[in-house]
Amino acid sequence: MWRLLLRCSHTALLLSGLLGGLAANAFSAQLVPVYNIVDYGARASATANSQAAIQRAIEACARAGGGQVLVPAGTFATASLYLRSNIDLHLASGATLLALPDSTLYHNDKAGLLDAGDSFIPALVVAKNLTNISITGPGAIRGEPRFASVLVAAPDAYPGWTVNAERAGVDMHAPRVRNPKISLVYFSACQNVTLQDIQVIDSPNWSCHLQWCHDVMVSGLRISSSLERGANSDGLDLDGCKRVLVSDCIIRTGDDAICLKTTRQGGRSETCEDITVTNCTLASSSCALKIGTETNADFRRILFTNCTINDTNRGLGIIVRDGATVEHVVFSNVVLDCRRKPFFWWGNGEAFHLTVLKRNAGSKVGRIAHVRISGLSGRVEGTSTITGFAGEGATAYASISEVELTDIDLSMQPESERDLRADDGLTLRNAERLALRHVRLTWDAPTPVPNWRHGLALHAVRDFRIEQFESLGAAPGFAALLLADTQRGWLGWPALVPSGPVYCQIAGAQTQVLRIQAAGVRRLPQLAVEPAARKAITLTR
Repeated sequence: MWRLLLRCSHTALLLSGLLGGLAANAFSAQLVPVYNIVDYGARASATANSQAAIQRAIEACARAGGGQVLVPAGTFATASLYLRSNIDLHLASGATLLALPDSTLYHNDKAGLLDAGDSFIPALVVAKNLTNISITGPGAIRGEPRFASVLVAAPDAYPGWTVNAERAGVDMHAPRVRNPKISLVYFSACQNVTLQDIQVIDSPNWSCHLQWCHDVMVSGLRISSSLERGANSDGLDLDGCKRVLVSDCIIRTGDDAICLKTTRQGGRSETCEDITVTNCTLASSSCALKIGTETNADFRRILFTNCTINDTNRGLGIIVRDGATVEHVVFSNVVLDCRRKPFFWWGNGEAFHLTVLKRNAGSKVGRIAHVRISGLSGRVEGTSTITGFAGEGATAYASISEVELTDIDLSMQPESERDLRADDGLTLRNAERLALRHVRLTWDAPTPVPNWRHGLALHAVRDFRIEQFESLGAAPGFAALLLADTQRGWLGWPALVPSGPVYCQIAGAQTQVLRIQAAGVRRLPQLAVEPAARKAITLTR
């Protein structure tokens, strides 16, 4: 029963350095007892239920103080498995844990979880209130989702999009997952967690959901589900987690790829803090790198960097709907290719989408602050937006502030879907203290697209600064830059004369105190100012 296993110390060294000398977990360089599930009665079969046998191996390992539970090569069908502290569930090469599609075999492990979309959400590999736990690969955890085609009609959960799709003659059917809607991995309130080198395939619901977990390392995961049918099968959800490093993952999934949330369950929500996501390759039918929409507690100190995004409906997103504050977030060094998906997916084929909304009439208004997006480039099909909550007076600006866009280079492509949505290249609305530096938008179409308008449009924005904005091949008849009802702004006029008859249009009776810096330029024939806004402009050379 006992075998000796000498594990490589590389991961243990990383864990020690990154997490400040925490107690060694199952990856530490030590002699570890191994519990093979076959020795406890598990049988390689896609239909026979090995749940009881696998659970016996887990309990035996726990009674001995911990070790490794080994799933050898082969497919082992099972229902819910409950890990224990100090255990590494190791999936050998060629090993698969297969989720049985029978609702009667599962408990409702996420009972009372708000905003999860369903009242019955079981899970396959479950850990609650544990310490020093891991799942390691290279084997797989697999689901067998079953789908139904549902006719979507207005009103539905897609505001405006459903009606727009109907008018465009789009097929109004959307895929939905049938019960049981299983999450394949669900860890709640655990410490010292490692997920390494496993495959998570075709999850019927959120693939890997880590809730209220601290000191987490996720590396080398390969998560996949159908981009066409995998509704609600998020890749990796970090829900109220703290001190997390995610690296070197390949995620291709329906719904969001990597999503930070703060859900509410049993009256409890936890903040998301100190999260790093790096060196990942992502594809998503919704958003590749996202914060929200479940925002019942705050988010702070979040870094997304060095990622590639392809075949994705939305690149970067921060969506606050439940009153939280999201602050000190950086997206850097991201290359992307965003394409419109059918109307029932969230997203518009855009590079980024930051917004503050109210989930319902009783919701609080949240806030987004101190966000930086830098080194972002690629192809898009939709309008990238920053949109605050549309309040009155000073509250019209307060929900989004201190956002910086630097070194952005986007190529706008015609939309892949017939229900067109794109208009401006970038739209900024109801926000304050924004800075744009070295932002370039290229309109790339063989013929003009009727819906396309301004390269950059600001509406009800104050205390902003724009340096070196370019819009190449702008839509005919529209200014590259629109400043509408803006206040206390600064615009650096480009050194090279912009193409097109109008570079900047200034409009709106609410416009106040705009300064245009045009060094070395004697005349600005490509500046168009509406009469109501003329007194607001100061030109310096």
